[in-house]
Amino acid sequence: MEVSGRFGGTEPHRVSRRPVGLTAGVTDGTPVRVVVKPGRIVIEAETEPTLEQMLAAFDPKKHGGESMAGGSVGVEAFVR
Repeated sequence: MEVSGRFGGTEPHRVSRRPVGLTAGVTDGTPVRVVVKPGRIVIEAETEPTLEQMLAAFDPKKHGGESMAGGSVGVEAFVR
């Protein structure tokens, strides 16, 4: 979907949020991020990944294993 119009000025231009929101997959209350760059205004939905998406992204070689692979230190070295 593409919507164009005039920014500012005296002529009112209204973009209906319903078709735009439905096309973008957002509804009232959806968190969004607004990015402003020269010549661009981008509004992106901030969505949390689903459990399925997180599990699909899990790589045992990268994310698995020991988090602190060093030897025992402190009390750990004495309590066995």
